[in-house]
Amino acid sequence: SITYDGAGYALYQSWFEPGSSISSYYLNFATRSAGSGWGMAYVVAAVYSLLGRNSLAVQMLNCVLGAATVYLTYTCASNIFNNRRTARLAGILVGLFPSLVLWSSQGLKDGIICFLLVMSMNIAFSLQKRLNYAYIAVLLLALGGIYALRFYIFFAFAVSIFGSFFLSTQKSASSIGKQ
Repeated sequence: SITYDGAGYALYQSWFEPGSSISSYYLNFATRSAGSGWGMAYVVAAVYSLLGRNSLAVQMLNCVLGAATVYLTYTCASNIFNNRRTARLAGILVGLFPSLVLWSSQGLKDGIICFLLVMSMNIAFSLQKRLNYAYIAVLLLALGGIYALRFYIFFAFAVSIFGSFFLSTQKSASSIGKQ
């Protein structure tokens, strides 16, 4: 969390205070794209651009996204199982998952990743029902966010999302097993 704060602030300074003394370590962390997690510096810098340097604002963003993850999990389970009781239980279990509670209360990237994963699944379900270009754009942005935060999850998840479109084109009993 401290590293993301420093990297985000260094990136913020490079955007809005070009003459200021910027820590080269943090700016190097913020601007490299070869490792995992470089996108969190951009999230922190964007929050600092809107609200000033306040690490609690980043934590509040994580809290909001963590709470939204619970609702999106409910929606996702409802789409998969078509059962309110199961969907409610899934949402409650995700909301009480200790790691998600921890990630959502700190300035870490993991809560945002969970939110983006569940949001992408919901968008994929919506796109399987009806093609919508706005949803495609949001899905691509969410996948880009996943890539920026945890690039190795992106590859497996993108293959799963796009593979589900090919498997869902067949509306037979055998395709239910494949899905």
